[in-house]
Amino acid sequence: MFKTAVLLFTTHYNCGLWNSASWENIGYTPKCIDFDGQSRLLQKYCRHKPLYRIQYADIARLLILYENGGWYVDSDTLPTPRCQKLRIMPNTTFGLESDFPTLQQANQMGMLQKSIAMWAFYGVKNDSRLLRMACKLAGLSTRPRESSESFGQYIHHTSGPTMYAKLWNYSTLPVSVFGCGQQHSNAPPCNAPSCWGCHQFKNTWLHS
Repeated sequence: MFKTAVLLFTTHYNCGLWNSASWENIGYTPKCIDFDGQSRLLQKYCRHKPLYRIQYADIARLLILYENGGWYVDSDTLPTPRCQKLRIMPNTTFGLESDFPTLQQANQMGMLQKSIAMWAFYGVKNDSRLLRMACKLAGLSTRPRESSESFGQYIHHTSGPTMYAKLWNYSTLPVSVFGCGQQHSNAPPCNAPSCWGCHQFKNTWLHS
């Protein structure tokens, strides 16, 4: 049915909890990278060791695609009909998570005006931008959390979406591709034809 299997990766603290059947059924080859695998990747490519497991997961997803190419999705992201049609991208591709009309609206939500969706993106094998970005995040993730920061704020500003947005200085797809199903930024529902994947926002990273 599918001429070529497409690599699709996730990171998880317990890979046995990932139900990847929905991706396999549409011709993807899903692979889960646990914490040990994430650690090996950072040791192989970057000089610095992050302080928290979630930072490893945030950074390792970039290194996974640098080494292999293909898609990264969070384990709570489900395929949409467009995933069957758009299986390979010509370039490393990120999309927006938020795209607020004004900075004031973004601040009210505690988000950046424009931030990158980390739960789904495509990477081209050996794209040096992925490697540089990963190792920069690894360096930032060595600093201790300040007393004025919540844990969420700390992660956002070391390895999370705030730093992804600052470091990725290239074009991104609109919210209508990877950012579907949210209650802001005019994000469409997950059944919109433009949507590649539907993130369930289960916040599994809080348990990692």
